[in-house]
Amino acid sequence: MKPDPRARQLAEAVHEIARQKATKLPAWPDLSLADRDKVTAEARLWLRAAIETGIAPASSTGVSSHRPVPGRKG
Repeated sequence: MKPDPRARQLAEAVHEIARQKATKLPAWPDLSLADRDKVTAEARLWLRAAIETGIAPASSTGVSSHRPVPGRKG
């Protein structure tokens, strides 16, 4: 099964939120590959937990058709 692309999307979004609070953090593309992999691995766990609790829909194809709630920002 292909990795769920939402994990990377989640990792990038969380990193951007953290950057808003800690402005000295580098932008996502400027992180080392190892750092991006670590953040993405953690996001994969959070996404799995969200799927297992019913908060996020499962994606059997590895591609999400789920859309964020309109007008909702984290």
